[in-house]
Amino acid sequence: MHKKHSPLQMCLYLIGTIILLAGLAGAGFVYHSSTNDNSEAVGYVIAGGHVYALTTDESKGYLRNMELYGGTTAVILDRFNRWLVGLGQGKWHAYLLAMLSIAVAFGFYFAANHLTNGATEDQDG
Repeated sequence: MHKKHSPLQMCLYLIGTIILLAGLAGAGFVYHSSTNDNSEAVGYVIAGGHVYALTTDESKGYLRNMELYGGTTAVILDRFNRWLVGLGQGKWHAYLLAMLSIAVAFGFYFAANHLTNGATEDQDG
């Protein structure tokens, strides 16, 4: 038995597919063009044969001054703020873009499927 889709359903499927393909292509482009280069490095730490960049927010002096002037709450809020800003940069931005495009495309597919169920009930009855 072949289901016949209405023009609105086909339009929703098409929009969902375009959003999915464009979002995943954009996420792939962002992923390959981004670097997790840390240009704010104030020093480097060698541990276990690997070199790690030390940023201002990871230095003991910065954390001590932050806690001295703002307390523990200021340190926690500063770390949260830097984490939140970091989500929009580098490879994390690509992951978020991919997840967002999948979620929006799923919403269009879901709407089209539920529109199908309502249309078939009206035609059968």
